[in-house]
Amino acid sequence: MSQEQYSYGVGRRKATTARAKIYDSGEVSIVVNGVALDKYFPAYYQATITDMLQKVEANNVRIELFVRGGGVTGQSEAARLAIANALLKKDEATYRPSIRQYGYNTTDIRKVLSKQAGRPKARKSRQWVKR
Repeated sequence: MSQEQYSYGVGRRKATTARAKIYDSGEVSIVVNGVALDKYFPAYYQATITDMLQKVEANNVRIELFVRGGGVTGQSEAARLAIANALLKKDEATYRPSIRQYGYNTTDIRKVLSKQAGRPKARKSRQWVKR
């Protein structure tokens, strides 16, 4: 088995971690956890990834994504960040201006707030009673 060269990137969002491997190849394909992109993500979330590749003009690449945890939104956004980081490692001079312009290399740090003691949820409190 031949060892192909690839660029590697990691992206995180909410409870999700995504790892991306980008290979230089003539065929354009995106595989997520061994399944084609259009079978893994619904159409709206496919656009999160494919629109980024069109705007950055990343042509003739084969992408393998490994996604764990979270929901569909977190997975698609983590995958987008992982691809952006891998493209920057592949050729920073070419991709950095457009990735920065569209903000694809920014990590969204918002996470679910943990439950607080004495409350039913993180912010929810009991109803106030006057009498």
